[in-house]
Amino acid sequence: MTTFIRARTDPRREAQRCPMHGRLGFSMLELIIVMIIIATLLAAAAPSLRGFYAKQQVTNLAGQIVALCNYAQQAARNEGRIYRFNLDVEQGIYGLTAQEGSEFFEPMHDLGMVFELPAEVRAYWMEMDLTASDRQYVTFYPSGRVEPAAIRLIGRRDQIMDVMCLSATGRFTALTEEESLALQERIKQGYRFSSRTSQIGSSSGTGKR
Repeated sequence: MTTFIRARTDPRREAQRCPMHGRLGFSMLELIIVMIIIATLLAAAAPSLRGFYAKQQVTNLAGQIVALCNYAQQAARNEGRIYRFNLDVEQGIYGLTAQEGSEFFEPMHDLGMVFELPAEVRAYWMEMDLTASDRQYVTFYPSGRVEPAAIRLIGRRDQIMDVMCLSATGRFTALTEEESLALQERIKQGYRFSSRTSQIGSSSGTGKR
């Protein structure tokens, strides 16, 4: 019977032929280098991520206010009673109320709650010429008419959006600062808001009641 005897090998030569032999993971130096690279990438991306988040806050708030106002306009028509969109710029709260007798109360449904402005977003009432206003609410009538009004939203990084309705028969919409300025110029030139098309139409009127 033939017996095979395995030749003994030098462990140092074996390690030279296979550098990864016996390694179960990364060294501490390699892990530190990877962590430094990740931290550098995150630091470079952080400003743009913060800017995106801040802008998204303003955009989302504008969309929610538009939805509440348009709901109030439709509900006032369907229920035959006056609705209001209320915004307290000092306390940073907003929401809907509906008329019951001679008083106004929060409607008994999900949209009847009081909402809070995001901590990093400021809100201001404005007139149609984009100057400051001291109003506290917008009224929606059973006839479908509404008080023209505008609200300016400003984010932490000065992102600006305007929520406005330019005519008594129009609907609220959200505009960027550039769109609002362009709209203001067109109004000065004799244009008015078209409630049917939600666009600017040429007319000698100004869209005021």
